[in-house]
Amino acid sequence: MSKVITDEIHRITGIRKEAMVILFYELPVENCADGGEMLSEKFKRMHSKE
Repeated sequence: MSKVITDEIHRITGIRKEAMVILFYELPVENCADGGEMLSEKFKRMHSKE
C-alpha cells in the first residue's frame, strides 16, 4: 500500500519518492466514529445480526 501511495503522489505532484515518508497510524475501533455512531457499537450491531 505504501508503494502505491508513494507512486501516485509522485505521479500527481512530481515530488521525488525519496522525499516522502508514509506513516500508518492505526486507531483502536473504540476511538472512531462514523455518522455519529462509535464503530465499536456499529460492529457489535452488525455481528449480532449474523
